[in-house]
Amino acid sequence: MDTYECNVVFVNEKYGEFQYTIEGSADLPEPIKRFEGKECCVEENFDFTLELELQNRYLQNTLSLLKSEKLVRTPRRGNRASQSLDGNPERNSFTVESNRTANFNMPNVIVYSGDVQNPNQPNITALSLTDLQNNSTKDNSATLNDLKEKDLNKSVSLITDGLGHNNTSRIEIIKLPIKFYAKSCQTYDCDIILRNLDNPLDIRLIKVSVLVKPKNIFAKIEFNCPVLCEITQKIPIYNNSDVDWIVKFDLNDNCN
Repeated sequence: MDTYECNVVFVNEKYGEFQYTIEGSADLPEPIKRFEGKECCVEENFDFTLELELQNRYLQNTLSLLKSEKLVRTPRRGNRASQSLDGNPERNSFTVESNRTANFNMPNVIVYSGDVQNPNQPNITALSLTDLQNNSTKDNSATLNDLKEKDLNKSVSLITDGLGHNNTSRIEIIKLPIKFYAKSCQTYDCDIILRNLDNPLDIRLIKVSVLVKPKNIFAKIEFNCPVLCEITQKIPIYNNSDVDWIVKFDLNDNCN
């Protein structure tokens, strides 16, 4: 994410030479994944693990478009262009950066450990196309005709890698463990940046949101009042957070 400079020179025998300088700066990409809906209580240790897809399909599709465009323009140098755009095929290690280190604690480096998971169709995507065809010949197993069309399309799309290449393996998952702790009740948003150590083009932005709620504390108050007398008790309620509280009272059991 540096600043790049390019000089373009136009040469004409009649008008002379003209040079233009083009500068471009790279920013962070759009979030590749958002994790929301996580909740915990204040002053409590909250441990959770983010499961991320090992392959960056957005980067693969972009490189595929660039590769096909360059192959059309320079067909004779297609092999060299393919090598320069493919990069290193190994994508197993990532450095981890975050903008909220005071509340979110996570490792500096994560490594793929061989975990495989399919969150959408675990029973279908665990099989290859050949397995689906073989199972169709069995009497007690579901045939391809029995499967719904949309389920079959999902299974085929997950079996392929998004670029038209067959990939009979299931989705590879890399896990990022996170420890969270907060002393006040509010919503904490964290930006996590993953940088692939094997492929400098693979930079991912992940957003995580955690809602911190007050603890479920129930107090019991006893009143001892003589007959035909009244007693008054003041209950102080302090709000030390930046969020306004709405306090409701519910009195029951023959209240007077």
